[in-house]
Amino acid sequence: MAVREDGSIARSGKTPTEGGLVISGDLDKALSNDFYKFMVFTFENKSGSIVKVRDVTPIFGENNHNDNIRVTSGQELKVWYDAQMAEKERKEKNRSTLMGAAAVAGGLLAVFTDDTWQSIGIGLLAGGAASMTVDELYKDKRNIERGKVFPESHLMSGEFSIPAGLYERKWIVFNVDSRDSYPTQLELEYEVDGREERVVVPLKW
Repeated sequence: MAVREDGSIARSGKTPTEGGLVISGDLDKALSNDFYKFMVFTFENKSGSIVKVRDVTPIFGENNHNDNIRVTSGQELKVWYDAQMAEKERKEKNRSTLMGAAAVAGGLLAVFTDDTWQSIGIGLLAGGAASMTVDELYKDKRNIERGKVFPESHLMSGEFSIPAGLYERKWIVFNVDSRDSYPTQLELEYEVDGREERVVVPLKW
């Protein structure tokens, strides 16, 4: 466990939280580059009943990372997605990179179904939200219209349920400065069945 400056405790490791969750995070290299890092977080429900998780918010332990790393959102997220799809199509046309295209396509399709993206498209255009730093998002977390800014499968989209013994995967895109050192971990703050929890998740960039 880690003790924060405000005295609160954040759990880490494979031991379930009081809400019965084990959370881990992985970088998807196929969808990442020097400036955009696509990360997938797995929420495992180790309890004996269904749990509801809502309002997940990431925060890094060091303030310089919170000030410099942005969560890609709104219109910028759509532009990033369109660029990924264009790259996928380009690779699919090149037989010599067929395996690489399959890897990219697989990563995209796992999190972006056509229905999901189409349903969020109007909201993204209407919301027009610019990407914000982790610090800005954390401070304004209660006022964010998550459903308009993030697709349903996004880490910060809102509320989701996990049946007993199963898991749910959520993704997020961080916009980073390649000159900066990367944080080795982050904390996820969220509510589970009405109770607030914080979890430390190790990161490998």
